[in-house]
Amino acid sequence: MGKRLHADQIITLRQVFQDSGAIEYGKKMLHSYLTMAQNVIKKLQTPTGEYHNYLQQIITLMSL
Repeated sequence: MGKRLHADQIITLRQVFQDSGAIEYGKKMLHSYLTMAQNVIKKLQTPTGEYHNYLQQIITLMSL
């Protein structure tokens, strides 16, 4: 919130996110959105399909 945290506060905050399930939820949402993006890419109709591979590579990088 604009304030610098001390190392112990950062550790506590990370634990709160972990314990609350927020990190796991975020990962699930990311996977869901990337899957939707892949489906949209499959439906794209470009004259040569030249962008499909490029967009798939971006999704792959985002899912690492």
